[in-house]
Amino acid sequence: MAENLAVCDWYSAIAQFLLKLEIPPGLSSSQARTVKLREAKYCIHENMLYWRDPSRILLRCLDKEQSIEVMQQFHSSMCGGHHYWKTTAHKILRARYYWPTLFSDVFLFVKSCERCQIFEGKQQLKSLPLKPIHANGPF
Repeated sequence: MAENLAVCDWYSAIAQFLLKLEIPPGLSSSQARTVKLREAKYCIHENMLYWRDPSRILLRCLDKEQSIEVMQQFHSSMCGGHHYWKTTAHKILRARYYWPTLFSDVFLFVKSCERCQIFEGKQQLKSLPLKPIHANGPF
């Protein structure tokens, strides 16, 4: 059970702490304190690590390879739409996926998208000032 959760480098210490209720060996005192403080926001369900967001919704924690696949699906696949990086990041969160560097990773992924680079310079027209029209009578 611990083998699947301990594979990823960013959450292996948290997963080991949640499974065994002891600090993994080889961590300094400050790293051990960090693990203890962070573990309150995480839980394990059906051999998967989840992060509780502030509204208490469980988001599945992903490793590096899974996060790249999810970014590809939500940005440049058939259902992606090549949206702005913030839109893509919030779509990933709404689909209940999480990793600590989600926003910076999505920003870099969208920034390196060739199709988005081609259309990056296209700006929408500035809105024109509104001029009120006075109606003297109906119709």
